[in-house]
Amino acid sequence: MTPLFIIGLSAAVAAPLPPYGMCEQVKAFHAAKFDRTEEPKGRRWVELHWVGSWLDFKNGWGLACRHSPDQASARLCAWLTHHTSYEFIDQAPKRILTCYGYQFPRNSEWGDWKSEISMLDHDRWLELEIDFSGFKGEEGAIRLSSFAPDKDDALVELPPLAPIEKK
Repeated sequence: MTPLFIIGLSAAVAAPLPPYGMCEQVKAFHAAKFDRTEEPKGRRWVELHWVGSWLDFKNGWGLACRHSPDQASARLCAWLTHHTSYEFIDQAPKRILTCYGYQFPRNSEWGDWKSEISMLDHDRWLELEIDFSGFKGEEGAIRLSSFAPDKDDALVELPPLAPIEKK
């Protein structure tokens, strides 16, 4: 009975994650009212980082999330850290983009993926930044930003994605 469980667990871990749940979470993040607690004003954001190296449990292999101070960002950050694969790094941005109609070849893997994708949704901008080119001590990161009406990345800038400073 134990070998079946191990095989079943291996298959579950290896399978790409479906977009279910991700779309609802991202859309709730984007639809949330701007309450002026976001920083910088007019832009809420979430950054998800894949820290450590593949299977390096000794040095903290896993996910870390940081976000703007508003509640919508805090909720999405908490959800992402519990519903994102750290083994299959390219799945999270693919799942987000799938919510907005993007399609990807089945079983495709994107290694050193670096992109900035802007989407207009309900007359407001949503931007996904991806940098899997490898940071020191990290596999890479994504940043999802939602902009207030009449704002975009040119008006409310953030510095480029960078690794999380270890304390």
